[in-house]
Formats: sequence, structure tokens, C-alpha cells
Amino acid sequence: MSAVPELSPARTGVAGEGFGATTDRLRFPLAVYLASRVLYLAVAVADMFIRGGRLPLELRNWDGKWYVLLAQHGYPHHLPTVYGARGWSPLGFEPLYSILMWAGGAVLPRGVEASGLLISLLGGAIATVEISVLARRWWGEAASRRGVVFFCFFPGTIVFSMVYTEGLTLALVAGALLCLEDRRWILAGLLAGAATAVEPVAFAIIPACAAASLAEIWRQGRLNRAALRSLWAPLLSPWGAIATGAFLWSWTGTPLATFDTQRIAWGEHSSPLALYTQTRKFVDEFVHWQGIRHIDLNLPTGVIGAFFLAWALGQLWRLRRGLPDPAGSVGASTELTGGAPTSAPPLTENGVRLGAGVSLSALVWTAFVALLTVTSDQTPPNPRMLICAFPVLLAVAAPRTGARQRRLLTVSILLLIGMSIGTFVGGGLRP
Repeated sequence: MSAVPELSPARTGVAGEGFGATTDRLRFPLAVYLASRVLYLAVAVADMFIRGGRLPLELRNWDGKWYVLLAQHGYPHHLPTVYGARGWSPLGFEPLYSILMWAGGAVLPRGVEASGLLISLLGGAIATVEISVLARRWWGEAASRRGVVFFCFFPGTIVFSMVYTEGLTLALVAGALLCLEDRRWILAGLLAGAATAVEPVAFAIIPACAAASLAEIWRQGRLNRAALRSLWAPLLSPWGAIATGAFLWSWTGTPLATFDTQRIAWGEHSSPLALYTQTRKFVDEFVHWQGIRHIDLNLPTGVIGAFFLAWALGQLWRLRRGLPDPAGSVGASTELTGGAPTSAPPLTENGVRLGAGVSLSALVWTAFVALLTVTSDQTPPNPRMLICAFPVLLAVAAPRTGARQRRLLTVSILLLIGMSIGTFVGGGLRP
């Protein structure tokens, strides 16, 4: 069997990169992340004073209260039997985040609530650093910085400042993608498996691990021991979901208790017509106008998010083999190595490109996240789901410089402020 080229070759880091260079590369994403957290805190405090809310309640609004209840009281033994508020239950949520909240709550002053917020904040910071490394590998240093700024100030990252799972999920998933690129198969599988015990969208990392393993076996051209080691990643990747299912089976009588609870109590299900149904509901609300208070703002957010996702997927596909470099091969090689010229990146039909290109595992992860969210009846492509498909956000920002970058960030920050006000205190917009 002949070997085929990879979409993204193995990464081993830049040779000779010392502690100082590593510190410099950590400083920028962490500084941007901290600035975004300060902005979210300012919005939350302002909203608290204007509308009379309480900051601790704002930070655990929406699903946050269920993770707190799960950490405090555990799962009930019985599934709900009715739809709506009377059926809502902690059984609708995966356990790992709340387990960590419970463990941290034993030592923190405000218990599980403070623990959940701290895990979310730290997870978001770790994910931001990991995402900056991925973007630098894919498209170079400058594109990585543009991507990190857009990612941190994208409206969906509000959940890193709330008792929500996405900070932990993305830290585990981005770490798994880095390990897949570096062929650290066992660690990749362990991180991916942990993510599947946090929230359902993380199940998309399982086919990503499988794709990376199959690509490695195909690339080797024969079934040797080195290639077969890659099978550890997909074999280990569902361990969290399997462990959760086994516990729920013994606890409630069904391994699918979480999904059954979401279906019964929240009305969650998947359908290829989900976006059509949401669009029709939104149009009906306008046709039968009863005032702005009777408009479900989550519906247009999901529909607009779907159009954005479709466009951004096209941007990601266009940049999958690297970022076109108008400066030529010298500029490409110096950017990738921090100023030390090396051999030029490969020429393509569009000329010289920066970076090694997007890994196959990252493309598969993004595709499956997109599929899950566009077919979900209750969780459309809103900003929170779009940050889970983070490669598309990086692809939108990577090629935009100068005035185009400023316009993109201005729109994003304005949306961040406006949508955050709708999310804190009350129920205008789901995160």
C-alpha cells in the first residue's frame, strides 16, 4: 500500500525553543483571556446594579443550578415522567464536572458554587492556551494571535465565567487534539474519554480519534507496531461515557438515563429538520405579534448561528492546508520559526502557505459538532455551541488583518455585551 500525504503532519514543536519562548507564547493568550474575563465581570456587575440581581446567582444561572444540585445531592434514582419544570432533574446532565465541583467544594469558602466557577475559569484559560498552540501550528504565529483574540471575545465564551461545562470540555478536547497531532495516542484517548463524561457534545471527539488512528495506519502503509499503537486513542476515547452509562444503569435501571431525561423533561431530540422547525416558530411569533416580550430570542440566535456556522465551515475548509501568504516563502518561514529562516513551506496552487494546515482530527471534530448542533431541537448553533466548534472561529479570524480585523472584533464585542445582558439575570437568552 502506498503512503498518502496527511492533511496535517505530526508536530513535534520548534527545535530549540526554550523556557523564555514558551513563556512569551503563554503570556499573550492568557492576557487576552484575562481581559475578556474582566469585561464579562463588568457586564455582570453593571447588569446586577441595573436590574437588581445578585452576582452569585448570575454566575450560576441557567444550567449552572443543575450542576450545583448534582454536586450537592447527587442523582435521583428515578427518571422524570412529565415534560416541563416538574420533570427537570440533575439526571439530565453528565457527572464529571459536578464530581470535580464536589471535590473542590470541600476546601473552598463558598463550596461547590465557587468550585464550579473556578473549574470553568481555569478550564477556559487552559483551553485558550491549547487553542493558541493549535492555531499556531495550523497557520502561524500572527494568525494564532488573531484567532485567540476573536475566540476570547466571542459571545459564547460567557460560559467560562459561569458554572458551565464548556471550559472543562474544551480544555480536555483541545488537549486531546494536540496529543493526536503529536501521536501521543494513550494520553489523547484518556483526555478524550474524560471529555465524554462532561457533556454530550464531547462525543464528537470519538470519531476524531478514530479518524486520526486510521490516517496513521494508512500513512504507515503497513500494519506495523508503531501504526497499531494509534488504536489506543479511539479505544480509550469513550471510557467516560461507558463508565457513566454503567453507573446510571445500576443507579436508575438504564444506561441512557441522561438522554432519556433530556428527552422527557426538556423535549430534546435530534432531527434533520430542527433548523426548519426553529425558523418556522420564529416566523410564527412575528406573524402573531404580541410584543417583544413574547419573542423567544433563542430562536433567531440559533438560526443566525447556523448561517454563520455554514459560512465559517467554508472558511475552515479553504484554509485546511495552511494560510495563504502574500509575502512569499521568506515571510512564511520566518513567521513559523519566530524569525529564523528555514526551508520554505510547500507550494500549492495558491502559492506559499503559512503553517502545516488543519489536522484531520480537528476537521472531524468540527464536522461532528456542527452536525450535532444543527440537528438538535433544543440546542441550536448558538454562541455557546459555536465555541465548541472553535476551529471555525479561528478560521474566520486567521486571514483578517488591519481594518477587517478591527471590524470583526468590534461586532463581536458589541454582540458580547448585548447578549451577555440577556443571559445574566433572568431568562432572555440561553448561554
